[in-house]
Amino acid sequence: MRLSPTEPAREPMRQLPYVLVLGILPQVASAACLPIKAETDIVGIRIGDAASSARVLGAAAQLPSEQDKDAAGADKDFPFVRLTSADGKQEAKLFMHYGDEAGSYNEIEVRLTTPANAKGKRLAVPVLATERGIRLGLREAELTRTLGSCFRRQRGKRGETVIRYEITDPGHRF
Repeated sequence: MRLSPTEPAREPMRQLPYVLVLGILPQVASAACLPIKAETDIVGIRIGDAASSARVLGAAAQLPSEQDKDAAGADKDFPFVRLTSADGKQEAKLFMHYGDEAGSYNEIEVRLTTPANAKGKRLAVPVLATERGIRLGLREAELTRTLGSCFRRQRGKRGETVIRYEITDPGHRF
C-alpha cells in the first residue's frame, strides 16, 4: 500500500505487507536507541484499558474469545478476540492476559486476511490503524519517520519483512 501517489512503487520488500509487531520487553535500554512513544492502541482501543474497549465495541458487547491450541490440544497463547476492517482485508487479535479486567487487552496483533477468511466483529473502519496512523502496508521510510530508526528487521515465515520496535527501558510505564 502506497501512502503517496508521487512515491515510486519500487523496492516492494521495504513494505510491511503482513505483520507489524510492537513489542514491550523488560530489558536494559541500548545507548544507541532513544525511547519511543509506544503505539498503544488500535482503532481507539488502548492496551490495558477496558473503558476504551467499551467506547469502541460497546459496553454490552460480549465478544466471543478464542484460543489457539497445539496438536495435543494445549493452549498455545493467551485467549483473544478478533476484529476485522470494514472490507474484511485486515484482522486484529486482541489478547487478554489471565486475571485482568474483562475487556482489557494487553497485546494487539494486526495482519492481512481475505474477506472470505475474515472472522470476528467487523468495524466500520477502512484500515486498522493506531492513533498516529501506523498501519499495515506503510513504507519503511514513513514508519521510521513516525517511530524512529531504532528497530530490528526480521524475515517472517513467508519471506515478508517484519520491523520490530521494542521498549527495553525497565522504567518505562509499559
